[in-house]
Amino acid sequence: CTEGLLEMELLLRDAQCRASLVKLRNQLVIKGRFLNYKALHARHQGATTRARGIVNRNEMKIRLHSEKYQCAWNVLFTFAGQDEGWVGWQKLRKEDVRCMEDANDLAVKEAKRKKARERLKRKLDELVAHAVDAPAWLKNAEDEDLDGDEEGRVGESRRQVSWIWMGAGMTGTDAELEDALRIEWAKAYVRARRWNEEVRLLTEEFRRVPISLECEADWWLERAQVVPVGTDALHEAYAQGMIAYAIKQESLFRGLAAR
Repeated sequence: CTEGLLEMELLLRDAQCRASLVKLRNQLVIKGRFLNYKALHARHQGATTRARGIVNRNEMKIRLHSEKYQCAWNVLFTFAGQDEGWVGWQKLRKEDVRCMEDANDLAVKEAKRKKARERLKRKLDELVAHAVDAPAWLKNAEDEDLDGDEEGRVGESRRQVSWIWMGAGMTGTDAELEDALRIEWAKAYVRARRWNEEVRLLTEEFRRVPISLECEADWWLERAQVVPVGTDALHEAYAQGMIAYAIKQESLFRGLAAR
């Protein structure tokens, strides 16, 4: 083994943990802003579906940085003889990956959940009192509400800030966050330009399609006009059949162009 290779590996994994944690925080901030935008501006099925797609793509990046951090942590944990105190970084669990919220926001959300549970319970009690079988979605609604909100927080973990927001590696986070937001904006701008280009191409194609069909119709009409009728070169029945077929094709293409 090359001398100093182990030390270089440890430094590499330590830097990987620090960089992954910073990128993870950046993506969580972006996720929070995406969710706020979805809640405030996304209406109806189309806009909501697009907003959910953006959130899902950002969620994939969050999982990527989480897995990268955990892989580096596992290497450090192995080198440390499975002693977490020597690693210097905390183990990243699923419940640790959540957006940063203060106690007031969490208290408000918990109060809303409590009111929602009470409303659902009253509805179920009314249905039971009238001997009406409650639908499945209503029976499962309370369980879904108890599962937590969109950000995956469960139990008492909602009442405190995750350690990832208080750990090491905070230096330069604001600048890196601005870079991350700038990158996301640039990607969205490029996607919008690409979609606008697709719209222009489709518009031009729709403009050219009827013109092409009219040209095809004119071509079939010209073929009908050049059929040799009344000559010895072609039997009259064959000539009439050729003209009828050409007129039929000409009518077909003009009908398509008129649609």
